[in-house]
Amino acid sequence: MLRGRASIPAEGFHWADRRLSTPPGSKKERFLVPTPSTQSPAIYDCFSERPLFKRFASVHTTEEGILEFANQFGFLGGFCLKTVLEPDAKESNRYWDAPGERFEDWVKHIGLMKHAVVDLWENIRDGYAARTAKFIRWEKTIDGNRVHYVAPEIPGWKRSSFLILDQRHDIFSQVRHGDTLRPAWLALLQIVNVELARHLCAAQLSDDTTSERFGATFAVYPEGLLGALWLQFARAIADNPEYRRCEDCGYDFEITGDKRADARYCSPACRLRAHRKRVKGNTTKPPRSRRK
Repeated sequence: MLRGRASIPAEGFHWADRRLSTPPGSKKERFLVPTPSTQSPAIYDCFSERPLFKRFASVHTTEEGILEFANQFGFLGGFCLKTVLEPDAKESNRYWDAPGERFEDWVKHIGLMKHAVVDLWENIRDGYAARTAKFIRWEKTIDGNRVHYVAPEIPGWKRSSFLILDQRHDIFSQVRHGDTLRPAWLALLQIVNVELARHLCAAQLSDDTTSERFGATFAVYPEGLLGALWLQFARAIADNPEYRRCEDCGYDFEITGDKRADARYCSPACRLRAHRKRVKGNTTKPPRSRRK
């Protein structure tokens, strides 16, 4: 079981020019910071939003696009979360330590998720070999053929490549020469595994005893929303679920046991909103009668 608690400030976030609290004298950068509020933040289970990783991959990498996502789902957390100097609202030249996340870090991680989800996973699922070919390079060497993955240019990431297959691998003989789908699949798994290793996770057993038996529930808790997104994505790769586009909000939703096979909306809120739109559209004023 995957569980992740994330929080959203009561007044949301805003963008501001801030300095890191350490080292002293650091330059100002654009940071996403919480808007001050006396109200408690909203807490939610980030695994209740499925598939949130796909929504994250579709975020526009502008301040407006990132702000909209953050106001719904919170900070990325983990190693993305920094401590910045927040100016005192009443006393000048006085600062407080506050949480913040760099704009460039948001752009960086959205870009990588988009590449993994859209460029690789979705094209592999749909069998679009031509769309994965740009990332796969077959080479003929003295020692035989080998296959490399070549990363695209993603803002914030150093462009790189790595070896996927050569004749030393057991499965090399199973891959047809020139194929791009199987190598792209192996590259995707490696990218996701690297990201999973970067995000700390805690595992815990909690008591689930009933009057009839002793029992326990095993759960994995990622550190931060970004870690939860990669865990959710990894589970989707393993489970290969079916998705459908919500007819109201336009986001994909997962067809699971609690969703009807003919479901058209991702949530009761979207279903109700669509119903209200239909009612409003069908409501017309009767024509006024003319007096003779």
